[in-house]
Amino acid sequence: MKFIQFIGVVAFCTSTSVIANEAWNSNWTWGGQQWDATSTGGISRTLLRQGDSIETILRINDCVRNPDSTFVDDCDRYIRRAQARSHQKFEKNRNLRYQFSVRKPLAHGDPNQGGYINFFEVKPWSDGITHTVPTVALYINPKTNEMNLIQSLGNHGANPASQNDIYTSLGRMGQGWNNFKIETNQSTGADGYLRIYQNGQLIYNYQGKTTYPHNRPIKYWIGPYICCKLNELTNEPDHIFVYKNVQAESVVNAVVEPESNFSTYVDKYGDLLAAYNANPGGQSKATWGKRHYCDYGHGEGRTSSGLTSLVCATTLTTTSPTIKVSVKDVLGRGNRFSAEITQGVGAFSKIAVFNGGIFSFKDYETFRAIKVRENQGLMLGFSKHRDKDGVLRDPVGIGWLFDDVALMVAQDNSMFGYRAEGVFDFKDPTTTYVDAGYRKKLAGNMMLYTDLMYAFGRSQPGELTTLSHLHALGMETRLDVQTGLRHRFQFRFDLPLRIEHGVSRFYVEQGGRVHPLEIDLEPAARQSSLSLNHTYHFSRKSQLLSDIHYTHNPDHRRGADDYSASLRYQYRF
Repeated sequence: MKFIQFIGVVAFCTSTSVIANEAWNSNWTWGGQQWDATSTGGISRTLLRQGDSIETILRINDCVRNPDSTFVDDCDRYIRRAQARSHQKFEKNRNLRYQFSVRKPLAHGDPNQGGYINFFEVKPWSDGITHTVPTVALYINPKTNEMNLIQSLGNHGANPASQNDIYTSLGRMGQGWNNFKIETNQSTGADGYLRIYQNGQLIYNYQGKTTYPHNRPIKYWIGPYICCKLNELTNEPDHIFVYKNVQAESVVNAVVEPESNFSTYVDKYGDLLAAYNANPGGQSKATWGKRHYCDYGHGEGRTSSGLTSLVCATTLTTTSPTIKVSVKDVLGRGNRFSAEITQGVGAFSKIAVFNGGIFSFKDYETFRAIKVRENQGLMLGFSKHRDKDGVLRDPVGIGWLFDDVALMVAQDNSMFGYRAEGVFDFKDPTTTYVDAGYRKKLAGNMMLYTDLMYAFGRSQPGELTTLSHLHALGMETRLDVQTGLRHRFQFRFDLPLRIEHGVSRFYVEQGGRVHPLEIDLEPAARQSSLSLNHTYHFSRKSQLLSDIHYTHNPDHRRGADDYSASLRYQYRF
């Protein structure tokens, strides 16, 4: 009897040891597969199997240590994760296909940190001793849902000097389920490729080196992961990602699209480049290059990376999936597109997106043209800005006064102050500005001015560009205080007009294909400004003016603030 009781105790202890490590489990199963499950929040609490889906919860404020760890623990490295690594493994130089669906029900976190949560990665296997870094890693900004990709072409975790990363924006993760398909050949040569599809649309297309030299099995991870940024994040909430339909396979007879860059072929041979520049015939360099290669170049023995006679059996695609980027991406990584487009977007951005000369009703002088009642009537507004010759360039405003509220409308022949030029040649632009103003005299000699502004821009499509239906919002408020005959104070708080929704559309050539390029014109942040003005009147002819001004995120760029102060003496002769 005692012997039986002893066996029972041993069995109990053995069972407990199997589930004791809540940070790592190499025999975790889901979806008919075996996985390496790992979580700093505890596997049983953060990797929740729900039939054909799995809910992964990234717990920020907890950190469960791994008692079996042979290296520094995640808790010590400011890492949080709720991940599963498949036991499936593949070799390099194979056509691989990964597919999964993911849903992120919550949108919160620190939007100023960029994409700081990894939610899928392809990575050579690491045993905790031999260090590797992901070759394909998808990241997301959990607040804005903007995604980005990092391709590491050097194993710089082990050797920082060999760092060679490709970083690019991928658009946004939509609400509900997002279906991803990733096709790649992990290769150190020119035959490597990486294509990423979201809901059937190609959002990333790359050919060339896709990995660094290694002899490790290639595996993949699902689940959220934050590395080394926790000391930069404040009040970070927990994050949830739900996955289903996760699978990976090696495709023996994969259809590898001809991603050869015919532009590179033309550039390689000086006589071809000269011929194209002399007479392009209205064709893109890629179209011209393919025609020459298939008609003459291949027979002449000309070569270029990735080109074979097989590409001549297909036609150049002119309707490919849309590339979606932001103004920030274009201006920061303009070499992806033609210089003309970069210049065009930059010119428009300086005025409309970055408020270089955007319309404002605070620059208008208004008066009541027709009086209907004591506090009602037709209003007209004229800009304070005039050319040196006195010509008024800004539009005339017209509106109606309803006691303390005034509605005014103005319209000009521009797109938020920008007129069509060069490649950015939309046609016949017009922008309508609508202002709802509130004027109230408060106690004493205080006057409150508040304006809510809306602007709607539209145009006719040009030959290269479509730019229409832009919506912008802004707010301006001012408090004037007159104390006695000498002192006047003015407090002002402004949120300049900001484009809330609007897309410009181009057509660009990349890798021998013509793609629609949609550039989201919404700025990265919202600009705000606060100012305090004081005027001291010495007499009717002389006065002293002081001003203190603070602008947060000037030109809608994150993390940039501006301070200014001035003191002026004014005398009228």
